[in-house]
Amino acid sequence: MENLFPTAEGQPSKVQKMLEKLQILDNEVEQNQSLDRILNYLTSADNEETVEEAIETAAEGGMLDDLYSILTNTKGETQSKVIQILAELAKVEALRVPCVNLGFVPILLPILESEDIAIATQACRTLGNICFENDEGRNAVDSFDGMAKLLSLLKSKIKSEEEGADRLRTIACGFLLNLTNTHESLHEQSFRGRSILHVGTIYILSPTSDRSLSCMVLYHSQQFCADSGNDLHQRALDSGRFDIVGGPTSVALLIQIFIQLRLVLKVSRDRLVKSTLCNTIVNLLQSDNDGAHTDTILDMLINMSEWDEIKDLLAETNLSNHLIRIIQSKTGKLDTESQQTIKMASDLLVLLLTGDKSMEALFKNSEGPVFYEIVKWLDSEVDHLRLSGALAVGNFARNDDHCRKLVEEGVLDKLLSVLKNSDEEQITLRHAILSALRNLAIPVSNKQLLVQCGVLEAVMILTSSNVMAVIFKLLGVLRMLVDGQESVALQLGNNRDFLNKLVKWCECDEHAGVQGEASRMLAWLIKNGRSTELMRNIVREDGVLPLVTMVASEHIVMQNEALMALTLIASTILADAALQLKEAELAETIINLLGNPDVIPEILCNTLTLTKTVCEAENLKDEIMNSGLTNIVKSLKEHKDEKVRESASKVLTVIEEMPLER
Repeated sequence: MENLFPTAEGQPSKVQKMLEKLQILDNEVEQNQSLDRILNYLTSADNEETVEEAIETAAEGGMLDDLYSILTNTKGETQSKVIQILAELAKVEALRVPCVNLGFVPILLPILESEDIAIATQACRTLGNICFENDEGRNAVDSFDGMAKLLSLLKSKIKSEEEGADRLRTIACGFLLNLTNTHESLHEQSFRGRSILHVGTIYILSPTSDRSLSCMVLYHSQQFCADSGNDLHQRALDSGRFDIVGGPTSVALLIQIFIQLRLVLKVSRDRLVKSTLCNTIVNLLQSDNDGAHTDTILDMLINMSEWDEIKDLLAETNLSNHLIRIIQSKTGKLDTESQQTIKMASDLLVLLLTGDKSMEALFKNSEGPVFYEIVKWLDSEVDHLRLSGALAVGNFARNDDHCRKLVEEGVLDKLLSVLKNSDEEQITLRHAILSALRNLAIPVSNKQLLVQCGVLEAVMILTSSNVMAVIFKLLGVLRMLVDGQESVALQLGNNRDFLNKLVKWCECDEHAGVQGEASRMLAWLIKNGRSTELMRNIVREDGVLPLVTMVASEHIVMQNEALMALTLIASTILADAALQLKEAELAETIINLLGNPDVIPEILCNTLTLTKTVCEAENLKDEIMNSGLTNIVKSLKEHKDEKVRESASKVLTVIEEMPLER
């Protein structure tokens, strides 16, 4: 094929000469023949590698100016071909802003209202390409009220059966996607006092015709839905990469646009909830017999399930049964596509379980198909299904009744089996199992059962892990097992190797969660074990400092736990702990708390109780007497809370009875 874009410096290209000639040609046939030659070149796959450079060269020679002149002085087929050429040129990133600057946007937007479907389609293509990753193009469309014109076009053609209407709807939706994607102001701003969602998108999403809802275009590519970082027309619109089922094609694309807008206004979410779209999309899974579009539909549903209202709706549909069927049909297949589908379907099912109402609807008192399927996943040879099974169990185990039923159904043994056979690299899997075990250990009736089933021994093996995310969850399990279980607290509190690690985790700056959980674990061991030897072991491992540090926590629960643990130590083994209490600057910590007017009465009372106890320590007397504590406690005798006043009086009595140094 003859090269229409010679790049010799200073030489005009043939296409530029043809465009100049077009301006003086009176014969429309000859004009269209010349335009066809240019279009053939631009759309030829053989030229794909060189056409972009050639286009840029021709543009530098004034090609866009020539096209602008032709576009504004012709009509009909010639105008349509010029717009087609512009659509191809706008595929090139370097030409999008020049197209805006030359004023093509205000010329093209009125063409959207043309009764000629072919020319309206090409105008949509061009505008969509100009707006792709180009905020200047989007702003230009916005400034000329382009959103309203586009939505008006979609609404007028949503049920049209004219020839070319399907393609127009698809292209128009692609334009809408490029126009709104990553453009926050177009997501949220108002058009004449109304959000774009109010202008008409929601109504287009929910047409009254069932036929319009049930006939959707389905995409082959999941990435096309999730990531619009590829030119829409290049990827699909003009290359036949869509399978069109039935009639109107705009609804599915609009669903994706609707998702990408993130529903800034709650009223828009309410409209989606009240529509029949959720059921419609779920039904597509059943009608997708060959599975060609399953991933795309799953991707839509995953995006929509970010909202609890949608989870609740989907839980009441047949979606869970469809997901189970899809997973069962793909299990055993090792190809990448099948594994991806298994992952998406199981992820969606787990996501549904994160909502309270949707979780209850799917649990069905441990007798529903979802529960039975998830239990089977724990025995699966598919890694992601085992992970999803553990996550699902953790989501089911969000109330005491569910936790008891899960243990009764033998889920515990399966979780421990998966944990035992996991390795250090399977961080996410271990994380999920430990989260589930922690939830299962919360009900009082389950604690002893879990210990008897070997949970304590199984998780203690993981204390050698260097992965702090795993240690964080491990400590959560142990803390729940210790709660109210003296024997467990004593077992751990007499394990010097474990205590040594626990104190080191209290100093873990790299993971604040581990630091907090480890400190709380120390406090819970003291509270639940109440053993002199256990407390001495903690002192021997330098465990006093983390508790004093915890007193200054911003979390009231942690403050109270630390104060109680320190009070128990001070009242039981004060002589052993006195030096560490002094080195940890306990006196200063107490003064800071009691002198802070924002501290709540409960913390003040517990701090005063600790103060009263430590006043008996010989090496703390001087610090207490010289720190100004007496004046602070005296001021608390005037506190508005009666219990604080009583506690302050008791501390003052002890201080006044303390012998003075001579």
